[in-house]
Amino acid sequence: MVPPTNSATAAEPLSQQVADLAQQGNQSIEQALTNMGQLRDNMGETTRTVKRLGESAQQLSTLVTALAQIASRTHLFSLNTTLGATRGDMPSTGITGLNDLRTLARQTAKAAEALKQLTTRIQSDTSTVMGAVEEGLQQAIAGTHPLEETQHLLMDMLQMSTQTQEKVSPAPKLNEQRDGAQPAE
Repeated sequence: MVPPTNSATAAEPLSQQVADLAQQGNQSIEQALTNMGQLRDNMGETTRTVKRLGESAQQLSTLVTALAQIASRTHLFSLNTTLGATRGDMPSTGITGLNDLRTLARQTAKAAEALKQLTTRIQSDTSTVMGAVEEGLQQAIAGTHPLEETQHLLMDMLQMSTQTQEKVSPAPKLNEQRDGAQPAE
């Protein structure tokens, strides 16, 4: 048998360092993939929450429409009652009540309009947030692909390093054989 060369002996620690670095890199990639997975899960939950918020804003919009219809009908009722009062069909105390009813109708209409504007703004903001969250989710998903590729490369490096170590490590076995000892099996 040929005795091990100095370069093979010198390559062994270097090969081990490469293997150690590849293993550390692989652990870092695994942690990054875990973090990206958690980010993806969190963004998915955020997307669902924002979607529910949008649905709630839509329900609010329906209520605002109903409130606006009530205000309109209240106003119409007060006008009809005022016309009846001007014809003398109602005592003067009823006219005071009608004025209160008209004031209430105007306040209800203003509140309905303010709610409508608020609902529109909520729906718009919800839509904007939903778009940003969906884009972020797509970026998180896309970000995992290069990490997975890097992890595969590091695993290939680790495997090659292990193979290199196996090829340069038989030196002690060769020394044992040269000295007459049987190699351990």
